[in-house]
Amino acid sequence: MLKLKEIRASLCSYIDSEKTTIRILLLLNFLAFPLTFVFPKLYQLLLDDIMADKQLHKLWIVSIGFLILFVIQTLLSYLKQKYENKVNKSFNMNVRRDVWHNLLSMDFRQQEGFYVGDVKQRVVDDTDKVGNFIKDQIVDRYYNYFMVIGATVLILIISPIMELICAAFLPFLLFINDYIGRKSSEVNGEIRQVSDEYYGFAYDSLQFWREVKLQNAEQSFIDKFTGYRNTFAKLGMKSIKYWGYGEVFNDFKINYLNKVLIYLLGVAFIINGKLTVGTLVMFAEYYGYCFNALNAIITKNIDIKKNNPFYSRIIDVLKMEQPVEGNADVNIDGSLSIESISFSYGDNQIIKNYSFEINSGDRVAVIGESGCGKTTLFKLILGMLEADEGNIKYSHMQLTDISKPCLYRQISSVMQDSYFFNLSIKDNLAIAAPSASKCQIEKACKTACIYDFIISLPDGYDTLIGENGVKLSGGQKQRLAIARSLLREPKILFLDEATSALDEENEKRIMENLTEKYPSITIILISHKPSIIALMDKKISLSKERIYNYE
Repeated sequence: MLKLKEIRASLCSYIDSEKTTIRILLLLNFLAFPLTFVFPKLYQLLLDDIMADKQLHKLWIVSIGFLILFVIQTLLSYLKQKYENKVNKSFNMNVRRDVWHNLLSMDFRQQEGFYVGDVKQRVVDDTDKVGNFIKDQIVDRYYNYFMVIGATVLILIISPIMELICAAFLPFLLFINDYIGRKSSEVNGEIRQVSDEYYGFAYDSLQFWREVKLQNAEQSFIDKFTGYRNTFAKLGMKSIKYWGYGEVFNDFKINYLNKVLIYLLGVAFIINGKLTVGTLVMFAEYYGYCFNALNAIITKNIDIKKNNPFYSRIIDVLKMEQPVEGNADVNIDGSLSIESISFSYGDNQIIKNYSFEINSGDRVAVIGESGCGKTTLFKLILGMLEADEGNIKYSHMQLTDISKPCLYRQISSVMQDSYFFNLSIKDNLAIAAPSASKCQIEKACKTACIYDFIISLPDGYDTLIGENGVKLSGGQKQRLAIARSLLREPKILFLDEATSALDEENEKRIMENLTEKYPSITIILISHKPSIIALMDKKISLSKERIYNYE
């Protein structure tokens, strides 16, 4: 479990960026601090001097004092609220931005360890939980420390004996608060773990509900959903139980220890002539300040324990090792060299000592039986996986020496099931090249044989295509994906079963269009379809034991 000092050290850069606002808040608290202690003194004067001793000439002084203090405190409270909101929003935004950036910047192997629900939880829910860190754990904590010290000194001056009697309850309070905090943290950790699985399951179920229905698996998914909700209900009851313990205990602290006990002791001291009524009220107010500040410190410590799973997960992402990027200013010419690469998934070797060269402008088909490593080879070439041995070179430059953003600006890849967002056709195309001109968009769409279909739609390029292009057929999605990949006018175009849903006529037209309109692009294609393989200039046949190159 992370301690407060460790959390602050991990978030120091975000805290440092808010130094000015933090100093303003500390200054406002410092100004409000002495004013807070004047109110009980005015109550004491009102009860002892004015009401008991009939010193009516002090009434106007007390009245004006209350009014001035109220106006000043109202102004300070407004300013504190303003700057607290500012620092909370800024801190939350900066942390959320960097969490989002680090998650998106992960390399492909890191991403395999994250579920969709897990990413959502870290970006949204976890960040919300830590959003008030600066206010709660820095500004308020310092204020409460000073309040405890100041109030303790004053009540010791008024009645050391009463203070010692009340302080005897502190070990008990600390023990109970620590117990509730630890148990709440454990429950939150369990809820967080189940939430990761649940959100990932819910996302996949809703995204692929057609497949669920076609497999007649609705009841199975309903049962699994019900199981998750039942688990949440049980954990929710545990969470409510410890929340209830905390509420009852807080009520006991505030209403009994902070009020009833003080006045019961005070009556005895008044009867013995050691206190006046006004002094007792002043003591009770100062003790209330001390007790509430101490209780706030304890509560903040409980919050740290209770929210520790969220802090840990956020800090894990912020400290996540970012991929080492190579040169970001490299131009490739479309040539590719594979030199004796091998790759294994665990003990299962998929690729063994593969070597071949592809020249700029080549049209290459990569063929072979299922499981021989064709898609794995693509992933290695694209930098999605790292070869165990050997070298991959673009234009005679090592893949590892080229930054991924630089490489991906100059190549494009189309998979069998390319993803589309619930946006318009135009917006889905713009993902690849936001600044593409109308002429470039039309050229790409005509090359991919999707232009006529788009302009036949009532809304044309503004047509919404639904979640993952649900309103399009398989062939339309593949042609749209090819058009999107061409908008960057890449040096190399990778096609992994990207025409599996197309007929021979459309395949032939697309390849002819590519040759005519993008003659310099190197095309590397994986397919099992003889019709499109026949259109390639070079074929590379893969097997688990060796590789054959032939024209």
